[in-house]
Amino acid sequence: MNEKPILFNTEMVVAILEGRKTQTRRPLKPQPKNTVFFYNTQRRPSTRTALLAEYQSPYFKDDLLYVRETWAHNFYDEDLKKWHYWYKADCPTFPEDAPEGWIFGGNHPDKWRPSIHMPKEAARIWLRVKDVSVQRISAMSDEDAKAEGVLPIATSYKAAFFELWKKLYGWDNTIAWVIEFERIEK
Repeated sequence: MNEKPILFNTEMVVAILEGRKTQTRRPLKPQPKNTVFFYNTQRRPSTRTALLAEYQSPYFKDDLLYVRETWAHNFYDEDLKKWHYWYKADCPTFPEDAPEGWIFGGNHPDKWRPSIHMPKEAARIWLRVKDVSVQRISAMSDEDAKAEGVLPIATSYKAAFFELWKKLYGWDNTIAWVIEFERIEK
């Protein structure tokens, strides 16, 4: 079991906090050149093993993932010797919708910082990997898309997910790692 970071945009952080998101997909890099065999995995299981042998999964079962999200410094607590943080998922239109009890003043509000720069000690969301698999994006079911945490477009979770995927990665019938997870308390 390892502790690793994983990045999510604000919309997906909200989905995790609301309990709607239990899966994420990340593209295989580089994409396999010969994907004909990929579709034939039911008839030729050894082909799938050979095809994926050159790829190392970024995550494994029971890994602990700390979510990196858009964040800002709130204040430094001298007594506890630690920073307190704000998270954009809690306050997307800061400062108008700041939750009660948020501290302002001094040189605050701090600016939003990108998730990639979030330190581990600022992480408030921890996930345990339950399963890792590989799937072509076009092969996902509507239930899979729902588990991705998207809100449906015209009753279709899959259409909503495809829109999100296109925005993040482009639409090219990508082969992706499927990471199934559960939220845990650290």
